[in-house]
Amino acid sequence: MVEFGELDYLAVDTYVDAKDSINNWCVGQVKNVNPADKTVQINFEGWSTKYDIEIKRYSNKIAPFRTHTFGYTGQSSTAIRDFKFNQTYLAVLENKINEILDSDFRCFQSAYECT
Repeated sequence: MVEFGELDYLAVDTYVDAKDSINNWCVGQVKNVNPADKTVQINFEGWSTKYDIEIKRYSNKIAPFRTHTFGYTGQSSTAIRDFKFNQTYLAVLENKINEILDSDFRCFQSAYECT
């Protein structure tokens, strides 16, 4: 994970809130991080990659996930979804959740890391 100090939520595959081309807050997913240019590439949930944006990491058009959004913010009729779920992935997640529950959440150093 590439860390940006107080902006370490900007890691590849994490979800963020980002403003689209008409300044609506939408759910986006970080697809690429470029530390040299201090930019991140965002793909908006439910939209084709042709609508991806590259944005400066300190832009006021990007925020932690669910800061400005609620629910699904993508296309309503023909959403493009990249589902990564399969039986193996779900089994791995279930095991990880059980480990966390068994540890009484002591496996995290901070509340931020837990969420």
